[in-house]
This record gives sequence, C-alpha cells and structure tokens, in this order.
Amino acid sequence: MEDLVTQLQSLARQVHEVGADETTRANLARLLKTPEEIANEEAKRKLASQKACANTMRRRQESEEVRKAHARATSARNKVRYHTDPVFREKMKAAQRERYQRAKVAAHISE
Repeated sequence: MEDLVTQLQSLARQVHEVGADETTRANLARLLKTPEEIANEEAKRKLASQKACANTMRRRQESEEVRKAHARATSARNKVRYHTDPVFREKMKAAQRERYQRAKVAAHISE
C-alpha cells in the first residue's frame, strides 16, 4: 500500500512539474500531502466555518435586539402622540377600524 502511495506521489510530482491547469495542480498538491496535513487543513476549515456561523448568529441576534428597541421607541412615541395629537388619534382609530373590517371579511370568507 505504501509503495502505491509513493508511486502516486512521484507521478503527481512529475505532472506538477510539467504543468497543468489550476484544478489539476490543486488536486495533485492534495495527493502530495500527508494524512496529518489533510486532517489539519480540514480542522482549520471546520473551525473557520464554525466561527463564521457564530458571527452570523451574533449579528442576527444583535439586529433583532436593535429592531425590538426601535419598535419599543416607536410604540412609546406613538402613545404620547395618540394622547396629544387629535389628528394622529383619528388616523390610528381609522386604521384600527380598517384592520377590524378586513379581519371580519377574512373570517367570513374562511367560513
């Protein structure tokens, strides 16, 4: 088995020296590596993937927290405006009536 591996590595070196396209060179370079080197590369790749996944999850959580904070701030502003601005209050009531009518129609259609 080791003899076969040695022959393959020798052949890979010869082809590599002659020249080949990028994909072939990458495949041949992989053949020339020891199993330990391949395992180390796989471990590095897996670690990088895990870090990227963790960063993505962290960014999603942060953006969700920011979205919730903005929603709370908007809600607080709207509550104040509702009690101080009569035009805004009428708009909000009209929007609520519209939502109620749509829900009523949707419930009637689904029956």
